[in-house]
Amino acid sequence: MASTFRMEPYETRSIAKKILEGISQGKTISQISHEHPKIASTTIRNSVRRLEEAGFIE
Repeated sequence: MASTFRMEPYETRSIAKKILEGISQGKTISQISHEHPKIASTTIRNSVRRLEEAGFIE
């Protein structure tokens, strides 16, 4: 059975901030993932998708 990993709200905000900073600088998911190896590329992809759906980014 897979274990569930929950992040604290401050960790989630920190990750979101790093992702948004990377996107605003025109970086790709791979580049963001390389710069922040503790953030899984799947997490970045899912975050980008949610931000697009919410209309925050295009």
